[in-house]
Parts: sequence; structure tokens; C-alpha cells
Amino acid sequence: MWDSLKKYGYSIQFIDWLLVCLPLVILLLAALYFVLTKWMYPSHIKNSAGVNDYINEEISELGKLSVAEKRVLFIFCATASLWIGKGLINQLRLINLNDSMIAILGALALFATTSGVKNDKKPIMLLDWHDTSKMAWGILLLFGGGIALANTLEKVGVMSQIGDWLAGFSHIGVIGLVLLIVVISIFLSELMSNVAQVIVLAPVLAALADALHMDALMLGIPMTLAASAAAMMPMGTPPNAIVFSSGHIKLKDMLKAGFVMNIISIILITLFCLLVLPYVMSVIKK
Repeated sequence: MWDSLKKYGYSIQFIDWLLVCLPLVILLLAALYFVLTKWMYPSHIKNSAGVNDYINEEISELGKLSVAEKRVLFIFCATASLWIGKGLINQLRLINLNDSMIAILGALALFATTSGVKNDKKPIMLLDWHDTSKMAWGILLLFGGGIALANTLEKVGVMSQIGDWLAGFSHIGVIGLVLLIVVISIFLSELMSNVAQVIVLAPVLAALADALHMDALMLGIPMTLAASAAAMMPMGTPPNAIVFSSGHIKLKDMLKAGFVMNIISIILITLFCLLVLPYVMSVIKK
């Protein structure tokens, strides 16, 4: 996606994205903490020395990292580093990595690495196929359905129709258009994969920006940020699916709290894109 922005004069690396969006993430996390613990679901639990002692005792019982835990940590760090630095690696033209390849390599490394423990003189791997039976396959299928839905909407032309529909709101100005895109993106992302949504909507909004003689990032970044802020539905993002698969959260509670967070996200993302983004774009433009 970012490679396509070079024609607009931008060269955005992971570190650029991190520095730009980290303050917004901190604000959203603070808002999430306030909404969940102070407003909608306050625990009313005061500080307890007994609870602190229990937690410290449980932490101490964990002991030092085992050999298996150290190897899992190393594979995780290596996988995350490849995701972060794949752009620099691909510039060497020795290999062309993508996110799917890196994820598969990480999984294969877990299957192929021993845990340092033997069973009947046979080494036990960090991950074996029996462990996969414990995964929440229903949630994974639900999330995969979101990706399939986005691809289907793209093939039948729904996404292009959304772009044409948005073009009809060009008269409402930049503020209204950015707000409209954020609202549509955040609620659309509740029903499909955010990655798939960004992939199919980015070219549509880029073409719309060109038609309106606007900077493509003024429409693309609000859509991208909003696509990652869906909090209502389990299929919205993998973290939503992981939390819901625990079985401790009811769907109605997730919808209720998620809707409130969506409204807060719409306000913060819109303000960020209107007030901060223009200055940032002038800095990173080459």
C-alpha cells in the first residue's frame, strides 16, 4: 500500500507511522480505560494489600524463564522484527517478504524447534499439532469470513460504488468528507477484516482524492486509522476475536462498550487528521 504512495511524493516507513500515530493510540487507550473502568463497568474495588501480596506471590512462583519460554520469546521477537523491518529487507532484493510469509515462517519455527524437554528420550517441540485443537477455530473462521466478505464486496463492485457515493459529498468540504469517511470506515470494519478493507478502499479513496484535487493521505489515513478502531464485533479485528473467544464477555456488552468507543474514536481520529495530519504530511513528504 505504502509503495503506491510514492507517486504522491511520500515515502512512509514503519517508524514514521509509529511516531505519527503513537500519541493517538495513547489517547484512545486512556479513553478506553476511562470508559470501561470508570463509567460503564466500574469495579468499585479499592486497593487491597492482600490482593497485592497474592499477585506478587503468583509472580514469584513463575520463577525464571524456562528454556522453552526463552525460545518462544526469541521466535516471537524475530517474527515481529521481520514484520517491522521487511521493507528494509526487501530493498536488498535478496528476498521479497510479505506479512503472510513471515507469519508462516514463525509458525514453522515453533513446530521445528525443541522445547528442551524430552519424553521417552524423544524431544518435545515448542508446538505440535495437538496444541492447535485448543485454538478457537470458530472465531478464526468468523474472522476469515470478514476477509472473504471484503473480497466479495470488491469483486461485485460495492466498494467502487461507495467511492462514487462519497464523491457526491465533495461539496461538504474537507472537514465533512473526512468525518464521513471515518464514520463509514469504522462501522464497515465491524463486519470485515480491517486489512482487507484498507486494501480494497485505498485505491478508491486515492482516485477520489485525485478527482477532488486533494492530497491522497487526507482521505487514506483517516480511513486506515478508523479501520483499526472497530470495537463492537468479534470479527472486526483479531484482538476482538481473541477477547471474545475467552467466553467471559457477552456479545451485548461488547456491542455496548464498542459503540461508545467507536464514537470516541470517530471524534479523536477526525480531530487528529484535521489538526495534526497536514503538518505531519509536510514533514514526511520528500
